Amino acid sequence: MDSLHIEYLSAFKALADTTRLEIVDMVKQGELCACEILESFNMSQSTLSYHMKLLTDSGLMFVRRDGKKMLYTINHEQFDKLASYCEQLADSAAFVQMKIQEVG
Repeated sequence: MDSLHIEYLSAFKALADTTRLEIVDMVKQGELCACEILESFNMSQSTLSYHMKLLTDSGLMFVRRDGKKMLYTINHEQFDKLASYCEQLADSAAFVQMKIQEVG
């Protein structure tokens, strides 16, 4: 597998879950504490920690500790790179489709 594809694999895996998509949607408004995120979901602290670990390990979110609080923010640069990668994939797919139509 191409190293470029591997680079974004963890981001796609992290976003392939409705709960994590909802978390991203919440955090895009600004920095949130894990406790604030947890209030919006019916899940345990350990389940939230699992979701947040996937999001931070993928590079889609930043985390910082403030005393006992874990604060999360969106990594806009990583989302921009992911969007650019998706555009490249779409352009490649469009090119292939155009070539198929020319041949057919």
